[in-house]
Amino acid sequence: MRNLLFLVLMLVSVVGKGNMAAPPTYDGTKVSAPFVNEFVSITHEEIFIKPDSNFNSAFFDIKYVIDADKDGNQVPMLFYAMGYSKEFKVFFDGKEVDCIPVNDTSVKGTKFEPFRKTINFTWSDGKERVNVDWYWNGRNYGASYLLNELLFFELNLTKGSHIVEVKYFGKAWLEMDEWVLFPTHKYSLSPAQYWKSFGVLDVYLDQSNGVFNLKTTLDDRYLLNDSTPTMKHWRFNKMPDDKVIEISSYPELDFFTQILIWITPHGLMYIIFFILAFFHIKTIIAFRKNNLTSRFSYISIIGSLLVPFLAMCSLQFFYPLIDDLIGENAADYHGYYFLIFVLYPIIMPVYWLLMTWLDLNRRAKYREAKKKEI
Repeated sequence: MRNLLFLVLMLVSVVGKGNMAAPPTYDGTKVSAPFVNEFVSITHEEIFIKPDSNFNSAFFDIKYVIDADKDGNQVPMLFYAMGYSKEFKVFFDGKEVDCIPVNDTSVKGTKFEPFRKTINFTWSDGKERVNVDWYWNGRNYGASYLLNELLFFELNLTKGSHIVEVKYFGKAWLEMDEWVLFPTHKYSLSPAQYWKSFGVLDVYLDQSNGVFNLKTTLDDRYLLNDSTPTMKHWRFNKMPDDKVIEISSYPELDFFTQILIWITPHGLMYIIFFILAFFHIKTIIAFRKNNLTSRFSYISIIGSLLVPFLAMCSLQFFYPLIDDLIGENAADYHGYYFLIFVLYPIIMPVYWLLMTWLDLNRRAKYREAKKKEI
């Protein structure tokens, strides 16, 4: 009987988990570390990020200190940049340079040959593609992009050290966990795994427009002492474990809401069920003490019909309750939880059998006790 009850509870947990529709999320700006040719090394990368007051947009200022091994006219870097606001500006040694998309003609030429030793190209549909990761830390997948979706600049490069600076405004991604919608800014480091070397990486996060409740994929063990509440500074001397820098503004939830989320609506439903069952059992026992001759217990019958039904009804209340407590940031995406009632014809008879057994058992014991008294 215990195994049967456990199986029923497992079915209750599974039902209603299906998704009702596509989640209300969307992708934001996609910009990654550059692909570099075989004659260029990046010795230092500095990323400065300043979100606006709503965290919906952020200013990115990224500097690369490069070391060129070869003189001549060449393309030192290829950038993947999509969905940025305003302009995507590139500066070489302080002077702005034109950054243009790769086209089919240039792909067939020789100017990108120095990249073919440093980029993991794939061949699909007769066209070369490169992979850029946008999720990491348990959600890893690489998106594949045509080479002509990349941006480049070309100039007469001299040997030695140079500074390449990229400036743009990025739009936040809208993401969700099980309960909450939250904006996230991303920068993919994955192309850096193809660099000849990975030097020092400094990441600055400027919160002067508002101190947000942040969650990042940046390891706080690398947070430097010069960090302040409004300016965080991380330094990495090797490639970070998370190949995508994610900075999310997570809404602050009060303690009561956090407790309800931790318990989960199904957990709350189980609590309601066991409370109702406890009082139902108490009334069955009380009824039988005073009704030893009655064949059936209306308390047992009515309660067996109502207790599972009321517990299932509570589930329809708890999901909206938690969403209301979260407020405008609620994801409101919980699946077909009303399908819990599909299990009523299974759960109710099982519960009824248990309560009937309890009722008959109590009646037999009380009758036996009554006979001994006589």
